[in-house]
Amino acid sequence: MTIMQKIIKLMFKLILPTYIFLGLSNRIELTKKVMTNNKTLNIFWKVVLFPINLIFSLIFALLKVIVIWILGAKYGAFHYVVQMLYNDLITTGENKKSKKVAFKRVLLFIELVVKGREKKIKYGKNNPDKTFYVIRPYYYPMINELVTNQSHLLFNYYRVLHYIAYAVNNGWIPVIDWSEKHSKYGRQIFMEDYPINGTDNGWEYFWLQPSNYILEEVYQSKNVILGYQNNIQTSFIPPIHYTAPYQITAQKCAKMCPRYDSLIKFNEPTKSYIDGKIESLFPKEKRVLGVSVRGGAYGAVEIAGHPVQPKTDALIRIIKQRMEEWKIEYVYFSCEAEEITDVIKSEFGRKAIVLERLRDNRKPEQMNSEDVSTFVLNPLYIKGQRYQTNLDYITEMALLAYCDCLLAGFSGGVRVAIIWNAGRYENLEIIDAGAHK
Repeated sequence: MTIMQKIIKLMFKLILPTYIFLGLSNRIELTKKVMTNNKTLNIFWKVVLFPINLIFSLIFALLKVIVIWILGAKYGAFHYVVQMLYNDLITTGENKKSKKVAFKRVLLFIELVVKGREKKIKYGKNNPDKTFYVIRPYYYPMINELVTNQSHLLFNYYRVLHYIAYAVNNGWIPVIDWSEKHSKYGRQIFMEDYPINGTDNGWEYFWLQPSNYILEEVYQSKNVILGYQNNIQTSFIPPIHYTAPYQITAQKCAKMCPRYDSLIKFNEPTKSYIDGKIESLFPKEKRVLGVSVRGGAYGAVEIAGHPVQPKTDALIRIIKQRMEEWKIEYVYFSCEAEEITDVIKSEFGRKAIVLERLRDNRKPEQMNSEDVSTFVLNPLYIKGQRYQTNLDYITEMALLAYCDCLLAGFSGGVRVAIIWNAGRYENLEIIDAGAHK
């Protein structure tokens, strides 16, 4: 869709009542199909409309240049706000948002950019020769009418990896503070309402700090930088948001990320749990194929920009082919959806290795993560279950990293498993069907 078409569509959406807009949009689409149903007509309209499109494109390109020069590095956030507002206003159907909610979402994001910006603070006189970089929690609070998606644990892990790379390459000492005490934006979805392993810092539920300094000492030091609470993009590792083709992204993660990941170690409770599962589940000296797909968040449900996951019947065919080609004896399967996991267990019988854990047993139509009411029903994220769910999630990915070969749909968890494997897979294959539109 050209810039001119977007402007016209948005104007009609704002001016006209919804039922008239939908009727008009339907007629316009049908008219467009009729008037461009062959190559000759397509060429004709491109020639006729070219001067108008060119004028609009030049005007908006110049406006973008002006905004870029005014905002500098903040242009990315501005572009995101404009795109978010446009999408909110133009969306119809069950995900439609009122104009009031759309503008409130913009204000929320602006608050993120302003309050969650990077800040230099002097807390005390300690460590005058060192600069600490505090990696703060991602801004988004629990899901509500303004926040329609949630970043889960291993997406946030990868976000932390970006910040560690950013800090290390600036000569700063990274520390992670995911405690509610130092965040005014609320508890993240993977955190409980009470301390875990003696801490209210969500990071320390599972991992040690990437340096030898504790937060109490950092918050008494002279040179402290509080990190952005939004995402950053660096050139040190692949982008935070999923980038196709996923096979190439996976290979880049295996090559670029272990340097920074080497600074991160599991705490003792997490390490002991993972080691125990490896010992009890994996047959000695047998070759194991690691397989993973997402069943809920962007498997059963299509979320724009997220990788399309393979269908179960097609996945089974590919697993069997690769087990034969790669001389594999067992298949280790990771998926948060109970239904898909049961199918794989039934299909491969004693050759299937699965971590026994609580899984999402809802029907696909109930898994829409953009629907607040169904999200709350997710049994994996009820109060008191969040820690165990995420301990099992981390363990599943650690087991995936332990396998000899990998076959998977791309996801945040798979990306982290590839990093933890650090290039040791004999074969690494991502089943790439593109991204949801």
